[in-house]
This record gives sequence, structure tokens and C-alpha cells, in this order.
Amino acid sequence: MTEPIQKTESPGQNSSLATYVLRGASKCAMNYTTKACVTNNDLTLQTPDDHLRLMTQGLSTNPHGAVMVGWHPLKRPAWYKAYLDSGRDQLSRFTNEPDVFLTPNIFHGWRLVRLLKGLSAFFIDIDDHSGRAVDVMRLRANAEATWVRQGIPEPNFIVYSGRGIHLYWLVNNVPAQALPRWKAVQKVLCAAFEGDPRSTDPTRLLRLVGTSHNKTGHKVTGEPFFKQRYDFSWFCDEVLPFTQAQVRDFQAAKVRKGEQSTGKQYGSIYQRWYLVYQDLLRIQNHFWFGGMQEPGHRDHMLFHTANALSWFTCSDALANEIKATARILVPSYCTDEVMSYCSSVIDRARRTQQAEGSEFRYKYARKTLWAAFEPIVGQEPELVQQLRAIISEELHQQREKERQVSRNRTAEGRYKKQTTKSSEMPQLKRRIGKMLSQGLSQKHMSETLGLSKGRVSQLVNQILTRKKG
Repeated sequence: MTEPIQKTESPGQNSSLATYVLRGASKCAMNYTTKACVTNNDLTLQTPDDHLRLMTQGLSTNPHGAVMVGWHPLKRPAWYKAYLDSGRDQLSRFTNEPDVFLTPNIFHGWRLVRLLKGLSAFFIDIDDHSGRAVDVMRLRANAEATWVRQGIPEPNFIVYSGRGIHLYWLVNNVPAQALPRWKAVQKVLCAAFEGDPRSTDPTRLLRLVGTSHNKTGHKVTGEPFFKQRYDFSWFCDEVLPFTQAQVRDFQAAKVRKGEQSTGKQYGSIYQRWYLVYQDLLRIQNHFWFGGMQEPGHRDHMLFHTANALSWFTCSDALANEIKATARILVPSYCTDEVMSYCSSVIDRARRTQQAEGSEFRYKYARKTLWAAFEPIVGQEPELVQQLRAIISEELHQQREKERQVSRNRTAEGRYKKQTTKSSEMPQLKRRIGKMLSQGLSQKHMSETLGLSKGRVSQLVNQILTRKKG
């Protein structure tokens, strides 16, 4: 994305805010030094309580069982849970402690993709690896220039980590099913701000405000910017090159033409792999009580589940996800056996993360996945009807055509119902006839008259037929 995107509606849930305002760097610029972060208590976040309060403020989700998972590597136990309804008291004990981290997203009890409860934030980690003293003022100014230049909404707050900055965009909480779109937005943000590629991991841990950076000795602080949560769909449409409505129209056009799903896709590849992952979980649940007895079927499930997970987690966290999956599928395997069996998946994920712009992860086509899993699910028609990605090509085409037929594009706002009064028709046809005599294209007529191309083509045919008669 290189061109700024025009803001068309309110970014948050409060309709009284029609637009948001980008603020200049001068407001807080004098509060920075290259040695330390902002220290003005009125402008900054200073404590873990400040951090969690801002992360959960206006968050619409059931707090029961919802946690943000944290990590304190210098203490035992190193992992901890910050419950949404009581997390402030839990986190207060970490004030001024070195190297304490927290997940921006919310989980069902623990930090695994399959336990993701909701997505409530976008975030980017920008570190200064120049080897010199960290120039916070420069990093912040560069980030602000980027979001202004590329038309990206300003972040809700910035965290000064001691060796860089973290940008946070808070959104209304959405379920884990939105993970593919979240992942696509994260990838665009990461490229725009030249952030750490590991920021595209939904289980990512970032430094907690009010603690300290063990290596630099700096206190982790933050600066609030935009107070209101953004609407998730609005934010995605602002950042991604195509809106959801445009993607659906592209897909519909391909179906109407009877084209196969080959070549460049306008949708998100993460959407497809999330569906594959969900199908694999359904298959696992279906055969939970020993129904998968054929030799190699469990190994097969482990490998493909690991590959699907590689599209959502960075290589560092992927190993933990695979081990958790193996404990369910193949509990008799030792850790070395599991990691050896999935080593190629981990290696390809690591190579993709390290090689910017290159993709090494396995991309199995629908036909390939169905051929691999048909021996497992082929005799389970009820299970097949629940699957969405691991299905035959025939079933996919049938479902897609049924979906397109059932859509009401006028109600969705794709097309405007165009009517021409009978009294205006002669004048309209005269105008089109004059344009025809001038050799103008139907596209030009459509744009000039404000009609659809189909309507212009219909009128042109009527004029030509009448002349021949």
C-alpha cells in the first residue's frame, strides 16, 4: 500500500466522533531524550496498572476465563496469567521488575492459537539495532511520518520499550475467526513500519509498561494517543488494499465466469489456512475416542496441523504449538520424535521469517489436501458437511455457486438500483446515439451518463437494432 486512504467514517463505536485527528509531533517532542523515555506523568503510562487499564478499557468481552498471558523469565514460575477482571492487582507486583512481558490478545486460559478467545489489538514492534544510543525521538517521528503518509489510523498508544517502540491500535474485541484478516493487516503494518516480522504472531509477547529493560536499564513507559477503540472491520478496510466488499465482488465475478481458483487471489491466504486449521480441529474432535486407527493417520494429522499453524505463528512460538498438539494426537511420542517429524515445517517457517518478501511454507492445494484426507474422512458424510477447506473440488464449486446465488448485492450496497423514467428515455437514447457517432467507448458513456456498463450496452444494442430495422 503506497497511497493514502481517504477516511470515510467514524473509526470507533461512538457515533459522535465523525473523524479522528492526527496530531503533530510537536506536542510531545520536548518530552523525549535519546537516553530515556517520556517521564511526564500527565502524558505517559507509568505502571503495569496503566498498561492493563488502557488495554481493557471499553473491551466488550466476557471476562470469565479470559486472560492475557505474561512471561517473567527471571522468576520461577516464569509464566503467569493476568485475568481481565482482576489483572491489575496481579500485575502491580511487577512494578520496576526487569524483563516482564504480556500478550496484547486474549486467550482461554493459555497462550496457544487454538485457545485464542479474542483479538483486541494490532501491534508493531520497532527496535533500534544501530548499536548506538536508542534515539526514541527519531523512531517516533519516523513512525508518525509513516502513518500520516500512508493514511494509516494513528495508534492508541506507544510504548517505549528501552530499545525501541511498540505501536498499539486497540479495536473492539472480535472472535478468533477473524484471525486471517488480523494476520493480513499485521503483515501490512509490519511492512509499512519496518517492524519485527514476529509481530504477525497472535501469541506475541511485548514488554509491560512500568517494568524495566534488563540490558539497557531503561524504564518501560508509554504515551497515549487516540482514546477510543477502533471498529475492527473499519480499521482493516483502512489498512488493507481491498475492502471485504471488493474481495467478495472479485470472487463473485470469477464464479460467474466459471473460472477455477488459480493464479492471484484477492482474498487473504491466511483466511484459507485458518479454515484448514479449523477443519483439522473438527477432524481431531470427531475421532477423539480412538476412531483414527489406521497406521500413519495421526502422524498425518500432526504434520498438517503443524503446517497450518505455521501460517499464524512465528517460528519461535511454533514449536510450543506443535508440542501442545502432539500431546493430544500422539501422546506416546517423545518431544524429540515430534520435533523431528515436523522439522521441515519449522525450518520453512523460520526461512520465511528471515527472508523478507519470500515464502517457503508449504502451500497445499485443495485437491492435494482432499486426496490426503479422503481416506480419513471420506466415509464420514456428516463430518464432510462440516468441513470448509478440506473438501473435494466438486463440493467447493457447488457451495460457492449456492452462496453467490443467495446473495442480495443491492442490499449489501454493491449496486445501486438504476431506473430511467419513460419520459427521459428518448433524450437518453439521443445522447447515446450522438456519442456513438463520435466513436466514444461504452465505458466513457457509462461514466458520463452515470449508468452501469450493462445498461449502456443494452441501450446501444436497442439503438443499433432499430437502425438496422
